[in-house]
Amino acid sequence: MAFSGVEKEGRKLRIYEDLDDLRIDLADYVAELSEAAVKERAFSSCNGQTTAMKMLEQSPLYLYFFPLSLVTIFLYKWLMLRKAAVKNLPPSPPKVPIIGNLHQIGPDPHVSLRDLAQKYGPLMLLKFGSVPVLVVSSADAAQEILKTNDLVFSDRPTLSVPNRIFYNGRDVGFARYSEYWRQLKSACVTQLLSSSRVHSFHNVREEEVALLIQNIQHPHSKLVNLSDLLAELTNNVVCRVALGRKYYSVYKGKSYKILFDELMKMLGYSRSLGDFFPWLGWVDWLSGLNGKVEKAANEIDTFLEGVLRDHPSTTASNNGCANKDFVSILLEIQNTDAGSSIDRECISDITEHLADMFAAGTETTSTTLEWTIAALIKSPHVMFRLQNEDLDMTGNYGITLRRKSPLLVVARPHV
Repeated sequence: MAFSGVEKEGRKLRIYEDLDDLRIDLADYVAELSEAAVKERAFSSCNGQTTAMKMLEQSPLYLYFFPLSLVTIFLYKWLMLRKAAVKNLPPSPPKVPIIGNLHQIGPDPHVSLRDLAQKYGPLMLLKFGSVPVLVVSSADAAQEILKTNDLVFSDRPTLSVPNRIFYNGRDVGFARYSEYWRQLKSACVTQLLSSSRVHSFHNVREEEVALLIQNIQHPHSKLVNLSDLLAELTNNVVCRVALGRKYYSVYKGKSYKILFDELMKMLGYSRSLGDFFPWLGWVDWLSGLNGKVEKAANEIDTFLEGVLRDHPSTTASNNGCANKDFVSILLEIQNTDAGSSIDRECISDITEHLADMFAAGTETTSTTLEWTIAALIKSPHVMFRLQNEDLDMTGNYGITLRRKSPLLVVARPHV
């Protein structure tokens, strides 16, 4: 279709008019939007809550911002308070999450602790799993803890292995600090371990030492295992003092010495994972540790129950004697002290678990003697001084052996 020049000009004018109308409409729309925005700002300044609600509806992030801010503030406060509370704690090696300092303890714990103490000092705080452990490696620090601040450190932790072996920690070695433990300690100090009581057993010690010397002399030129002989010496002395006689009885093919050796291994070498990580206590059952501890405890119980059954027949003959054994003394306490909280059940626990006496009196004593002999062999100059040194027994320094004066004792090598 062809248009004339006049028609073309008319069409252009109509297009321009339409564009002008569109510009006016757009300008009016923009003006209306601006006016609405101004009104909304004015309304929001008067009613901030309405604006906040609109913002929450528009973006869900605001739902998490407020509680997250509160958590951050509380966490910061907790960290600051914790930092202020622990600033006076002893030095501590760097810890690993969850396990603490367990990775720094090697196969020889005493060597690992010595190396750490040389770096961090005589007072050192370690973390074994979830359990804080204070390591003391100097005599002055130990005296400060055990003597000056003994009440602060008088309590004992609850450990799973001793707790099972000693009837929920009812013995004097592992009982929690309480009136019950104080009565146990009083009975041990005044009745069992007093100077007069220890002196009353001097014949037992002299007889067993004489037997030890005979056993050493008997093989003549053969090798002698001093470790076994010293362990036998201390076992025999403690057995006679605590139970009244030596025991050679056998339970299921095991002598009492083997039973107590297994007991010491349970106490000294068994590591319960549940003690350090309570949420992993089930691993002790899965690994068989609980079964081994249960078996050792039952065997010791059976042996000591036999001791109690045999003992009443000898109790009457011991009345009035100065050298009563520990079982007789404990039974007398039960019969005479009606006001004591140590009832018949407690006495049974103590006597059935005389392993305390064996643990404290056998292993430690024989180990001390063994290390003393080893130190003398390793240091000939010290042995030479000892051999040429007069032993003065004229003074009283708590020695319970009978003193003979004048007495000159000189150590000489045996040829």
